[in-house]
Amino acid sequence: MTASCRAVVFLVFLIGALPLCATTWFVRPDGGTRYSPKLLAGQCDGKADVAYPGKGVNRHCAFNDVRYMWMDSSYGNSRWVMAGGDTLVIRGCAASRSQQNPDAPHCRIGWDKATGNDAENFWCAGVDAWWGCSMPPLPSGTASEHTRILGGCAYGTYSCNPVIGYPYTNNNLTQLFAGFASGALMYLSGSSYVDVEGLEITTHNGQCTRVGAPAYPKSCSTDRPVSDYGQWGIITNDKTSNITMQDLYIHGFTNIGVGGAIGGAMTLTRVSIDFNAFAGWNFDDGHSTHDAPGSSITQNYVTMVGNGCLEEYPIKHPQFPALACWDSNSGGFGDAWSGQDSKLDSFTCDHCELRYNVKDAAMGPHTVIHSIAVTNSLFAGNAGQAGKWGQAANSSFLFQNNIILGDCLALQTQIPGARQASFGQKSGLPGAYVTGCLDIVGRYPLPRGPRRVLKLIELALNLTALSLRALVRPPAILHIQYLPLVRWPLPFDLWFAQLCRRRGSALVLTVHDLMPHDTAERYKAIFHRVYQQMDALICHSDHVRGRLESEFGIDREKVHVIPHGPFFYDLPPVDRNGVRAKYGIPAHRQLVLWQGIIFPYKGVDVLLKAWQQVEQNAPDVHLIIAGTGSSELLAELKAQVQGLGLNNVALDLRFASTEELVAIYRAADIVVYPYRAITTSGALATGLSLGKAVVASDLPVFRELLTDGETALLVSPGNIDQLAQALLTLLMNESLRQRIAEQVRAMNFGPQSWQKIAASTLQVYRTALAQRGTSLPQ
Repeated sequence: MTASCRAVVFLVFLIGALPLCATTWFVRPDGGTRYSPKLLAGQCDGKADVAYPGKGVNRHCAFNDVRYMWMDSSYGNSRWVMAGGDTLVIRGCAASRSQQNPDAPHCRIGWDKATGNDAENFWCAGVDAWWGCSMPPLPSGTASEHTRILGGCAYGTYSCNPVIGYPYTNNNLTQLFAGFASGALMYLSGSSYVDVEGLEITTHNGQCTRVGAPAYPKSCSTDRPVSDYGQWGIITNDKTSNITMQDLYIHGFTNIGVGGAIGGAMTLTRVSIDFNAFAGWNFDDGHSTHDAPGSSITQNYVTMVGNGCLEEYPIKHPQFPALACWDSNSGGFGDAWSGQDSKLDSFTCDHCELRYNVKDAAMGPHTVIHSIAVTNSLFAGNAGQAGKWGQAANSSFLFQNNIILGDCLALQTQIPGARQASFGQKSGLPGAYVTGCLDIVGRYPLPRGPRRVLKLIELALNLTALSLRALVRPPAILHIQYLPLVRWPLPFDLWFAQLCRRRGSALVLTVHDLMPHDTAERYKAIFHRVYQQMDALICHSDHVRGRLESEFGIDREKVHVIPHGPFFYDLPPVDRNGVRAKYGIPAHRQLVLWQGIIFPYKGVDVLLKAWQQVEQNAPDVHLIIAGTGSSELLAELKAQVQGLGLNNVALDLRFASTEELVAIYRAADIVVYPYRAITTSGALATGLSLGKAVVASDLPVFRELLTDGETALLVSPGNIDQLAQALLTLLMNESLRQRIAEQVRAMNFGPQSWQKIAASTLQVYRTALAQRGTSLPQ
C-alpha cells in the first residue's frame, strides 16, 4: 500500500472513530408545532431554545408540547425524534384549545380528552405500540455521552431547588403529568446511560382509585370516557442500567411511583417518591422477573412518604395530602421500597427519609442483597416494618446513625396537617381503610364487655410481636405517649417498655395527665413507680413539672417542658353560615362552643348551669356542645339540658371528623373551657390556633398560656356565676371580643410551634441517650 493510500485509510479511520455531535432539543410553552416530512405545515424543528416567531414553517425554534418529541400528529407515529446521547430540555408546554382539564405550563402525557382522539386531539392516533399513549422507552446513551431528559432548572446554570425532606413545597421543577388512563408516564425499559433531572412526575387525579376495597372516592373508569389518572410514574426492566435520577418529585399515581426489575446501576440523588396508592418503588413486575447480575441502587437524600395512600388533587394539605389509605387487609399494599424474589448486588441509602408508609419501609427478605449500607436516615410512623432486608452468608451490612420511630399505629391517629383525624378503619371516616398492627375487633359493633376483653387480647398480641422485634433489634429511643394498661393486673404495655430498657433503649414518657382524671390518689403509687423508671419525662407546663418534683420526687433535670402543639390550623376556611344553618342558628347570632371528649373534670355540667343565666339575659345567643363520651355521661347531659329548660343549646354528641370540628370552631365566636382541673388541653390548643376569643377556668396550666383580660377571660373553676358573667361580657361587648381574638392570633400558635416542639423533643432524645452513654446523629 502506498503512503498516500495509507494516509487516506488513516483519515477515514480517524473520522469514523469520532462521535457524532449530539443534539439538544427544547420544549417551551411559547414554542410551535413539530415540522416533519409527514407534517410540512409544522412550525418548529425543536432545536433552539427560542419561541416560535409567529409565522413560517420549519423554523429554528422549540416545540410547544413534549409529546412532539415522539409524535408529529400523523397517524400511527410514536417514535423518538431524538437519538441516544441527545439532550431534551423541557421548560413547559402549551395546552391545545380543546384539551380537557388543561394545566399549562405543565405538560400532559397521554390523550387530551377522556374520549380519546378527534380532529383536534390527535395524540396517539393509530399508535400500535406496547407503551400505548405514554412516553416510549428513552433512547440509550453511551458511557461517554448520556441521553439527558432535563427540566428547565437542570439545564445550563443548575437552579433546581433541591428535592430534600418532607414535605417538598419549594418546587421549581418542570411538571409532567399523566392522565386519561395512561400507563406509565415514563418508560426506561431497556434504556441505559440515561440522566433524568429537574422534573416533577405526577398525575392530576384525586377522583378515583385502581387499588383498595372499598374504592374511594370511586373506581377509575377504563372505558371511554376514561377517568383522568395515570397508573405508574416510571417503569424499568431487567435491561435498565446506568440510570441517574436527580431532583425528581414522583407522586400521586394510582398504582406505583417507580416499578420493575433493574438491569444494572441506578443512582438517585434528591428524589422524593410519595403518596402513590399501591407502593413507592416496587421491584416486582408481576412476572417474577429477576434483577440482572451486578444490579445496584445508590441513593442519597431519597424521601418516601405516604405510599399506600391516594393523593388528593388539587393538594390542599401539603403536609400530608392523603385522600384515602389502604393496607394489605383492605386491598392495598403500601411499601416504600418493595423487593421481589431476586438478588441485588448492593443497596445503599444515605440521608433517606421514610415516613407514614402504609406497610414496610424497606425492602423484604426475599430480595437477597450482598452489600447493604443505610446511614443518617429516618424511619418514622410506617405501619409495617421499618427495615426488612435479606442477605446470604458473607455479606456486608452497615446500619449507622439512623433514627427509627416504630409507631405502627401512626396512621390511626392525627398526622399533623392531614385532612382528617385518622386513616384507621375503626374511625369510620371516608378513605380510612388502614387496619394497623392488628386491629380486627374495632371493625365490629360489639357490646362493651366482650369488646374490652377482645381488645385486651389484641393489644397483648401486638405487644408480643413488638417484644420479639425488640429482642432482635431494640430501638434507641422508646417514646411512650400513654400506658393504658398500667392500672390493671397485667400491664403488658409497661412490661414491654421495661423489656426495651433492659435491651438498652432509653425511655421517654409524655405526661399528658399526672394520673387518670377523677380517680383522686388511687393510682399514685403506680404512677410514682412508672415515672421513676423513665429516662426522661416530657410535660406541657411548668405547673405539671413542679408537681412531678414535689408529689412524685422526680429530679427536675429529668423533666422537660414542651408546650402542647396546635391542631388543624392549616385546614381551609369554611362557610360559617352553612355550619350555623346545620344547627339551626341564624347567621347574625353569637355562638359559643365547647368541644372535646366529655369527662366530669371538664365541667360541662357547670357550663350548662351558667348558660341558664346567659339565656335569661341574652336569649338570642347559642351554645354548641360537640363531643363524645360514655353513654352514662351523655344521658346525664341530655337530661340536664331538658331539666334546666335550655332552648338554645345544640348537643352534637358523636365522633366528628377533623373537617367537621374545624368547621364548628371557625363558625364560633367564643370557645369555652370550664374545666375543674387540667394538666394539658388539645382543645385549647385548637382554639388558640384558630384565633378565637376564650373563656377558661383560672387554672395554673391555663395561666401559663393565657392572660386574663388580654387573651382570655379567666374565671374560678366551678364558679357558675363568674362563668356566666364572663360569657355575657364577651357576648355583649363586640370590641372586647374582637380585641381578645386579635391577641390570640398574635400568639402565632401555628406551624412554627411544631418546628420548635420537634427541635425540643429531639434535644430530649439526645439528653436521654447521653445518660446511657450513646447519642443520636447530628
